[in-house]
Amino acid sequence: MHVNCKKLKQSLGLLNVAVLIAATGYLPRSNSDGYFWSNEFERWINRYTHKLPYGNILLVCSISLVVTVAIYVLIDAMDSPNDETKKSDGNASG
Repeated sequence: MHVNCKKLKQSLGLLNVAVLIAATGYLPRSNSDGYFWSNEFERWINRYTHKLPYGNILLVCSISLVVTVAIYVLIDAMDSPNDETKKSDGNASG
């Protein structure tokens, strides 16, 4: 099995970006607006930046990063030849 490492890293990176977007978009925010904003733009900024649950987003993204590294290491381990067979082949021929 041959794996293109560059494409694998890109796909796993895109997977982490998707998890970040999902965590930012779907985790619940606090409901209160605090005080009346002067316009809708300020209200939107408050809603999508100040009220985000950053602790939960960081936790979800950290778990995603650990899972991504585990997937990469697993695929790399399956793709690379066994180190023990290399050593035994080298000793047998030398």
